[in-house]
Amino acid sequence: MPHSELLSGLPLLAGIDPAERELVAACFETVTFEFGENVVTQDEPSTAYFVIAAGRARVLWNDADGTEVAVDILESGAGFGELGLVDRVPQSTTVRASSATLTALRLDASVFRAVLRIHPNLLREYVIRSDLQRRADLLRRHKPFTGLPHDAVLGLVEVSTEIVIDDAKVLSNERGPLSRHRGTPRVGRPTTPRG
Repeated sequence: MPHSELLSGLPLLAGIDPAERELVAACFETVTFEFGENVVTQDEPSTAYFVIAAGRARVLWNDADGTEVAVDILESGAGFGELGLVDRVPQSTTVRASSATLTALRLDASVFRAVLRIHPNLLREYVIRSDLQRRADLLRRHKPFTGLPHDAVLGLVEVSTEIVIDDAKVLSNERGPLSRHRGTPRVGRPTTPRG
């Protein structure tokens, strides 16, 4: 099985028995992208789960004005695409090859979803991870958070609570709101409720 060491550390394969793991690993196909080529594109359908085998990719988000904002760098071993597959929504970001050549392993959406359907415990884990990642992505779209390492933003999100107020989502910790999202995200300041 090619790339078996790379795939063995994936959460998707960790919770299943060795025979199933080998079968799912065999379903990954190797795909190659040249510098500047999109692996996935924001707002397009989510069709696969990817794992970077070699090279680097940038994660980009287009704001309401169409301006690209770099939100992360992915390297060998990084997986992406699961958020859209779990939630059955279009891609929330663009992932673009940023090395001369990017080699990725691609798992079709039907296989990814079949594994989650057979293993509900994995589905629960991916739903939790999907929620954390979505909240981290919300923060990373703001300049104060774009330079922070991915793990630091996830850590911040893990200790925050999502609150919904009048159709606006707010990430908050004990000091107050971290971010407010109603259409275009913006960083909010702690406020005192009126009335």
